[in-house]
Amino acid sequence: MTPILQVQREVAVLAEYTGYSAACCAAVADSDGAAALLRLVRGANRSVPHVAFTRGALATLRNLARRPSTAAAVLAAPACPQILGEQLQLFRDQRVRAVSFGQALRVQLTTKVVFG
Repeated sequence: MTPILQVQREVAVLAEYTGYSAACCAAVADSDGAAALLRLVRGANRSVPHVAFTRGALATLRNLARRPSTAAAVLAAPACPQILGEQLQLFRDQRVRAVSFGQALRVQLTTKVVFG
């Protein structure tokens, strides 16, 4: 199995777990996971495995941003709005992808207004 496929599978599991578990969200937030995911997203390209990884990473970030106890970890991640904006630009020709990234950015900005 190639490294990107392994990471893709692992981030999909992480997205699922953070969707259900506050403790999992806290573990990701405490380990600076939001910043790490954003760094990896920034390095991803438009290939199918990278897109699948990016989708899982953004789902994880969305799950963190939804919880008041871990939202600050997303906001504190260096260059979060810039990286999400870059992804919107990268996938501007794919309407469904742009909506997904736009929703993630909206959650991030809404969280800042509510909890910031």
